[in-house]
Amino acid sequence: MKKYLLGAIVPLLLLLGSCTGASQQEQEQTVPSDTIVEPDTLSIEQQVAEWEANDTLYHAFVDADEALLYMEKSSHAKQYKEGILPRMARENLPYCERLMNNRFDYFIVVDKASMRVLLYNRYGVKEKEYTCACARNYGHKAKKGDCRTPEGFFYAGETFDSTDWLYTDDNGYTSPVRGQYGPRFIRIKGEGNLPVGIHGTCSPWALGRRCSHGCIRIHNDNILELVKYVQPNMPIIINPGPKDMWVNESEGREIPVITIDDNPVVAKPHTIAKPEETKPEVTTDTLPEQPQTIEEDSTEKTQQQSSEVEETPDEDEADSLENNL
Repeated sequence: MKKYLLGAIVPLLLLLGSCTGASQQEQEQTVPSDTIVEPDTLSIEQQVAEWEANDTLYHAFVDADEALLYMEKSSHAKQYKEGILPRMARENLPYCERLMNNRFDYFIVVDKASMRVLLYNRYGVKEKEYTCACARNYGHKAKKGDCRTPEGFFYAGETFDSTDWLYTDDNGYTSPVRGQYGPRFIRIKGEGNLPVGIHGTCSPWALGRRCSHGCIRIHNDNILELVKYVQPNMPIIINPGPKDMWVNESEGREIPVITIDDNPVVAKPHTIAKPEETKPEVTTDTLPEQPQTIEEDSTEKTQQQSSEVEETPDEDEADSLENNL
């Protein structure tokens, strides 16, 4: 009896297995071959359209020609053409690639050569520009207290209300003068814990000069306008000037450069002598959390300047700063 049952069951199992296999083959054959789209089958226009429509899609460009082709085929080709990105693609493709993949509406460039903070839309067209002041010493920031402004590709961090921040020096003395950082402080994020940012100032007559301990300062009215466009993680580029490049090269450091205006920054200005670095009175570069005091990077004693060149502060204000810093 068992032999008869086993003989009946085995053929039945074989039959079911063959049916299942046939069913799977039939299902595989019914999948249309055109539903699997290979990247090579897309036209350049389709590739660009897909890239623009997907905010999470990052495209790594093979070379400058591919980046320029994407700009040309983009629905925003006119804006790209009017901005700084086409030239940047030839001069500094890594920066250009990161900016083209930027999904924020704007990015910022701090240009140490012209002492300007420039706001660009995401396609590289300039929207705003402000006169700034940066660190007194030339070159990329290498360590705490070197009185240098860092250079390179960074991102915006948190924006603070710095209205009541106070300045504390290395000896622990806290100045009672408020407003030395202006009404807002935009922190700059990068590798490590950068102790710098973009902020306002109580010394507007010093704008346009190298006089800070590392931060970038602009007029209080300008910082209040700039923060309206800033979002966390938005790109910020700090571009070295000719003397900064000279110092960087002499120290074996190579920082990428981008061209802001028509004239590119000279990579090796041999005719420029290396600037002498003076020992700063205050070297602290720290950014405490609110409402603690914050190290002052910007306020300096008023230097005598021609009234035709710079705005002269009120005597009471100047005396207050000089007595408390």
